[in-house]
Amino acid sequence: MLGLILGIMALLGTLLLLAVAVVVLTTAARVYRPRIQNGKPSFAVDEVEFTTQDGLTLRGWWVEGRKSMPVVVMCHGVGFNRFDLEPLAARLHAAGVNLLLFDFRGHGQSDGNKTSYGMNERYDVIAAVRFLKQQGYLDDRRLCFYALSMGGAALIMAAAELKTITPITAVVLDSTFARFKPLVEISVKEWLPPLRWLFVLLARPIGRRLFHLPAHRIQPVEQITDLDGCRLLVIHSEEDEGIPVEHGRELFERASEPKEFWQLSDCAHGESFLHEGENFSKRLTQFFTKS
Repeated sequence: MLGLILGIMALLGTLLLLAVAVVVLTTAARVYRPRIQNGKPSFAVDEVEFTTQDGLTLRGWWVEGRKSMPVVVMCHGVGFNRFDLEPLAARLHAAGVNLLLFDFRGHGQSDGNKTSYGMNERYDVIAAVRFLKQQGYLDDRRLCFYALSMGGAALIMAAAELKTITPITAVVLDSTFARFKPLVEISVKEWLPPLRWLFVLLARPIGRRLFHLPAHRIQPVEQITDLDGCRLLVIHSEEDEGIPVEHGRELFERASEPKEFWQLSDCAHGESFLHEGENFSKRLTQFFTKS
């Protein structure tokens, strides 16, 4: 009997070690993501770079528009880079909008080798705005943002400091999450229940201790009121399986006025501007230029 008990305990110990290994490898794959390089834009750009307060060099494009039009900073999501926003940027540029597109840390051509889902990327947004201010690009121009997915989380978490640099006129949050913790379970929803429960149980402490990813602190919804004083447009698709539409609704409900909610359909995560095409860019241009 004792031998049987010891055998069972050894088996359980082995299974636990395997489970920990799976969690570590899966979390590492989400934090240390493969870097996708940029393509060439279809419009003229100036290659720019600037440095974050923690010493990383970020690289991007400055796209000159009309002096009378606002500057829109475009913030991509996890696993994307500035080139992924090129189709939308091309349409906004054609309308005369000034643009800054840049690669977040660990993406595209910027420094860094991991992502923190907005926690450290907020420093990238702050660095981008400081760059615009120092270069004089915001002289007599209004500052606006288009932020996709994690880009929106980074922007929200940077908002309090951004307002000490320069006023923000308008913000578009596209497919942004309200809280990071629920996304951990969503990412493994196809797994068998015992494995899913074990992963969720282990992922948070492992993510925090090994990868410095404090999921409990990444809660943009708790800071969205820092965007008060600017116009807000929240966009989300009801078919978004990566970040369910409830996240967008929660952000919208907690945000200050003036605000709008645009719910899309038949659109996967991160594909809103591709799905809606010219209609999307027209609505954004009208929103950014509204007096």
